[in-house]
Amino acid sequence: MRLQSLRIGSDFKRKLVTHQALLAQVESVFKKVVNLELETGELVSISTINSNAPNNLVLESSQMLDLTSFGIKPREEVKLTPKVIKFKRKRFQIEVDGSKTWDGNLKFDSFIENISKFKENLQFFIEILSREGETAGVGEIGALLPQVIVPEEMNQQKLNKSLNPVSRKAFPIITNLIQATLDNNKEQIIKSSQDLIGLGPGLTPAGDDFLVGFYTMLQIIEARINIDYIDLELKNRLLDAAESRTTLVSKSTLKYILEGKVSEVILSLINALFLGGDEEVFCSTLQLLSRGSTSGTDIATGILTGGYILLNMLDGNYK
Repeated sequence: MRLQSLRIGSDFKRKLVTHQALLAQVESVFKKVVNLELETGELVSISTINSNAPNNLVLESSQMLDLTSFGIKPREEVKLTPKVIKFKRKRFQIEVDGSKTWDGNLKFDSFIENISKFKENLQFFIEILSREGETAGVGEIGALLPQVIVPEEMNQQKLNKSLNPVSRKAFPIITNLIQATLDNNKEQIIKSSQDLIGLGPGLTPAGDDFLVGFYTMLQIIEARINIDYIDLELKNRLLDAAESRTTLVSKSTLKYILEGKVSEVILSLINALFLGGDEEVFCSTLQLLSRGSTSGTDIATGILTGGYILLNMLDGNYK
């Protein structure tokens, strides 16, 4: 069986070109995604959905195609070259040569000059998130953020009873992370981030997804406020924590975010928030929220948290 790839992430392509031949094992298999762990310990993905990312390859096929139907199993050996990806046991291969390359690097110039548009769009984003978002992860924390950014008295006992178990654990950590960011307390930023890594169930735990959204925005905050948060020490300590606390999929995503490389669904939302109108914000938000069971909402909550921090730093007492 042969399939043709449509697009390949820039980092995925770089690995293939650099090594020319790589061995991998199937890490996990789903209907629309196959994750491969390379011999280098890194993760790449193959998907049937139109979801560009730095380490993803999108197949030129119907979205109805079920990748589990090919009998691909975890730990199956795979060989990758710049021209073809071969699943040895099933004699299944993907033609890579001729694929378009997708680049997901954050480009800050257009974002940092459009704060007024962002402020306007953030309110609409909040409405969509509260109406359409899932609350099983950390999504319900979004409604509490104004009280954290501009502290107000909260009934902690009543709050704990109202939150789901994941949010109950995450809320004080996220509160500390917000305050540490406002205070530029790097040690506390690292500690709070480490405490969120691996928090929650699933292939990409809620705490990890929150950090993906949060660190996407933190890089925009860095560019706008001219403060350095994400240095080599922070990257190394977070990725060291991820090594033992979370999944390879989550660690890989966090690594790319810390390098300023994001998936298309996140980049589209960031572009919409800073540059778009209501329609772009609405469509890109719904696209993100549809990701996973709660992953999209958890990422969006991280983006919202960073948005509140950015506007508070610029305006003071923003709610």
